[in-house]
Amino acid sequence: MRVLLLIGLLVSQQIAGQEAVDLPAGVEHVVSGGYWETAELSGRYRIVVLNAGFEHVTPRVYVQWISDPTRTHDMEVMANVLVSELHPSTVSVGLPEPIYSDDGFFMRFESTNPWTLENETLVLRLGLPGEYEVAEPQVR
Repeated sequence: MRVLLLIGLLVSQQIAGQEAVDLPAGVEHVVSGGYWETAELSGRYRIVVLNAGFEHVTPRVYVQWISDPTRTHDMEVMANVLVSELHPSTVSVGLPEPIYSDDGFFMRFESTNPWTLENETLVLRLGLPGEYEVAEPQVR
């Protein structure tokens, strides 16, 4: 019992000493992965799923292009794009699934149609900062 109490105290002290991250309360999922590269910069993709609303909660999905840090350039969000292809009244979006392929980097989203309550699949092929395109759901 003393060991558990000591471990609990050490963990709480370690957490208390860390800087708090100020995220919006509506953040449902965050998934990072993949890789992009231009002549000047390179980085990774980040998907953020936010829920907003009161009686009718509506998810919003954003694709972000995060640059890698360099000696002269800190890590930063190079582009932030709202995914407009999701049904505007979608009631839920599951955890985005990264798909690594020889044809590029893809992200799969499973969502629920509010009218039929059926699952729908959206697959995006992510490109250079600010660019993505809808791909076939069969991509694996």
